[in-house]
Amino acid sequence: MAAPGCNFSGHQDMYGLGIRIGFYCLWFGTVLASWVARGEFRLMKLTYFFFVGAIFLAVIFQTTKNTLLPVETYIVLLLAFGGYLNVVPLYLWKGFTWCEPRMDPSRYPRASTGRIFQLMNFTLMIALSVFQLWFWIRRVNAAASDGCVEFGFFFAQLQLNGKGFVVANILFHFSLLFTCIGVVGFILAKQYGLYEGRRHKRIGKRQKYSLQRLQAISDTIVASVLVTAIELLIRWNGIQGVNSVSTSGQTIPMIVGIGLVARVLYIGISGDVDNYDDDWSSSGYGSYYSGSKSSGPRSEDGGGPAPAAWPAPAPPPMAPAYGGGYPRPPPGGPPPPPPPPPPGH
Repeated sequence: MAAPGCNFSGHQDMYGLGIRIGFYCLWFGTVLASWVARGEFRLMKLTYFFFVGAIFLAVIFQTTKNTLLPVETYIVLLLAFGGYLNVVPLYLWKGFTWCEPRMDPSRYPRASTGRIFQLMNFTLMIALSVFQLWFWIRRVNAAASDGCVEFGFFFAQLQLNGKGFVVANILFHFSLLFTCIGVVGFILAKQYGLYEGRRHKRIGKRQKYSLQRLQAISDTIVASVLVTAIELLIRWNGIQGVNSVSTSGQTIPMIVGIGLVARVLYIGISGDVDNYDDDWSSSGYGSYYSGSKSSGPRSEDGGGPAPAAWPAPAPPPMAPAYGGGYPRPPPGGPPPPPPPPPPGH
């Protein structure tokens, strides 16, 4: 727990209860939508993108005014960056499997977004990573005026400006930033034909389903850990006045988040589930994390492009004119009478 006398009133419009609920709903709702309402997945991702952009601008403005304590900035950055932390277990899994393409969950996503959105999302992720580096290098050591100890989270209560905790965060965000820049460069190289990806063997539907389920479990665990971390940080640091919804700045994100999740649940319960083929996700939300964008028709199991040797089905032959030149009768109608014999016969 925080030292006695360190309690302070937090900024409700930055990380109040309503704002936190809105972010939490989008974290879990995006995973849910990818399984029961894939038509809503892109809306969930776009809404989260705007949420992150708005709170990122807000934290920049508040930082320039020096109105946020380091621990408050830390909490806001967890909210803003939390939706991107699902790439951490993804890359750990890639390292564990030696980057085996057939074991990469990001190549077979349940749902996807478009190219332009993915580039915008990566750009925002890079901007957040740069700000995180600045925070951990310059801002985190700005101690509170009364000398109170501020706490951070890494599966335990740690001093926020402790040397080991700071160095670990700097290394983490530098590695993540370097990876993001490399992925964006890889995307642009493929976009402009500077690099052609290799084709890989297709996998079966059962294996693809297992990878999709693994990705969903991983995303859910990451979101659960983030919710636990943020709520514990508020408690450990004695932050008051942020556990109620009393301003419009909190009610709007909360209603939006709850409303989107309610819509996803309604679609799933009512049975109006999207019957998209697995190719719906072929644009690859995760494929930009793995560089596995493929084009053209895909195989029946969705694992790769169809072989070029498959012949296209031939069109059915045209039926001859009925009765020696008479037009063909409509379906189900009686045949026309035969032509009369010529005169003199």
